[in-house]
Amino acid sequence: MQGSEKPLPSRRGNARIGVTPLRAVVFDFDLTLADTRQGIVQCVNYALEGIGLPEVSYETVAATIGDGHRDRFLLLAGAQHAARFDEYAALYQQRSHQVMEALTFFYPPAPAVVRALKQRGLKLAIVSSAFHLRIEQTLGKTGLRDCFDVIVGYDDVPAYKPDPYGLLEALQRLGCAPAESLYVGDHTIDAETAQRAGVPFAAVLTGMTPREAFVPYPSVAILQDLEGLPGLLNHAQRPGGEP
Repeated sequence: MQGSEKPLPSRRGNARIGVTPLRAVVFDFDLTLADTRQGIVQCVNYALEGIGLPEVSYETVAATIGDGHRDRFLLLAGAQHAARFDEYAALYQQRSHQVMEALTFFYPPAPAVVRALKQRGLKLAIVSSAFHLRIEQTLGKTGLRDCFDVIVGYDDVPAYKPDPYGLLEALQRLGCAPAESLYVGDHTIDAETAQRAGVPFAAVLTGMTPREAFVPYPSVAILQDLEGLPGLLNHAQRPGGEP
């Protein structure tokens, strides 16, 4: 993984952190905190094969991470198979419980960054399209579970990203307003979710989304990886500092 680059200010929008004191940082999970590509590809192909559909390539599945389970299924299987989604989803979840914990790898900066933000007294949360139990298990494996005050997973919400329901629910449970918070994600769906929730957004390039794809969205920074996040917050919270 390359080192963190200097944060790139957004070319659109006026999202800011530091004007209102920052109290909470909310993270996406897949490809933001952890590399989950191997496991997701295995689960997708297991489920597709289980309902009699052909497997798809690693690259094709990886490109859909962040799209949400139903949207991914429709993209990979085709809209003509929409009625089989529940069957597919059950097989996917079955395989997820078997393999995802072992095939999920935190990005090297992530544990130290999470602990550093927690030590600053910030409230931390995860809002993700991953299943809640899988997030819990993975955090427990690395000793990070106690760092997060709230987890909102795919199976916790009635509407999925970019609908802002999950992000706003997490902030309500944290007791923090959107303007006091920051959402960090790797996908334009995360950027749109933050925009619709009125929450400042920081992008990381650890996923499949290129830098230029984030430019149309309001953001406080586009970071190479999470290593740059503490420095971004240091700068933003200094008097007069702007990302």
